[in-house]
Amino acid sequence: MKRFRLLIGFISLILCLSSVAQTQKQLIKVADTYYADLDFYGAAIYYRRAMLLDSNNVDLIYKYAEALRNYNEYPKAEKYYAVVYKLDRGTTYPLALYWQSVMLKHMGDYKNAKKNFKRCERYFKKDKNGFHYKKVLQEQKSCD
Repeated sequence: MKRFRLLIGFISLILCLSSVAQTQKQLIKVADTYYADLDFYGAAIYYRRAMLLDSNNVDLIYKYAEALRNYNEYPKAEKYYAVVYKLDRGTTYPLALYWQSVMLKHMGDYKNAKKNFKRCERYFKKDKNGFHYKKVLQEQKSCD
């Protein structure tokens, strides 16, 4: 009888965990739909809800930061781009540091924005004629 209760408890735990994962997937799907429809505020709400279930998902944090940036919530966007950069170090999301720098610039923190733009150079240095490399150099000048 004791083993039966333990088995039932274990099965219940597995079902609960799988339903949470499904719920997060559903939230992300809804958020992606809002984002595709250019409703960035709605997307941010659903990405935030999904993040409450898993706050270490870098893809999700980046999507949330993008939604925040697109509806001009610069302080929050800067915070979450910083989290993405800290977790990712530019391997998957090299633009995270760039967008964090842009958010700092929009908020008037030119000193830190310029410092971050200088760090961005290394991610785009391979293509010195590319848009992002030239943009980073221009943004550094504009911070002065």
